[in-house]
Amino acid sequence: PSTALPTTRWPGDAMRSLPAHDQTHLITLPDGTLTLGDLWPAPGETPLWAAIVGGKTAPDAINNGHFYHGPIGQRQLGRLQTAGLFSPTDAPFQDLQAAAGGIAFMNLSQIPRSKDDPETMTLMREGAARVERELASRDVELVISMWRHGTRELLGSEGRPGFQHAHSSWGAEVFRMPSPYARAIEAVAVMDELAGWLEHNKLGVHAPRG
Repeated sequence: PSTALPTTRWPGDAMRSLPAHDQTHLITLPDGTLTLGDLWPAPGETPLWAAIVGGKTAPDAINNGHFYHGPIGQRQLGRLQTAGLFSPTDAPFQDLQAAAGGIAFMNLSQIPRSKDDPETMTLMREGAARVERELASRDVELVISMWRHGTRELLGSEGRPGFQHAHSSWGAEVFRMPSPYARAIEAVAVMDELAGWLEHNKLGVHAPRG
């Protein structure tokens, strides 16, 4: 049985303070915790084909209703955009642009936590089954692990940055992002793997239009 863990609770007016287009990112968990929900492509947008999987849900993400809002997250999304995963945008947050291109966003744990302590690691491990179930049911063909947690929980090993030798339980390719603190030359080499894969498979910015 799962151990009850402390959660961060947010005031009921937190959702009302956000713009209407941001409120769709927020959900209320069964225990009343307000958190960032999964982000899926909307009807009429590019059909779902890839998913970016994070670890914990940062409390600050709930204040603005976006994935990867901070400088580190923006750095990682910028690397993905440069590799051709989704089209460039001038918007301050790129998650909606990516979702319009068929990319989902999920976190292993939806309970707001600020540190990767043992309790948070337990939450991520327990949440991995939900993520796997949702992605498998939609037959997502590419999973991008934003940090090491995604590969560890979905494949059983953190692996190295880049494409993993193992596939997901439903057969998807799994790509682990380089550390946000990796040297530029190391990060470029890893992201070139993804760029080449996208071009070869005509996905992302290389997908046929029309």
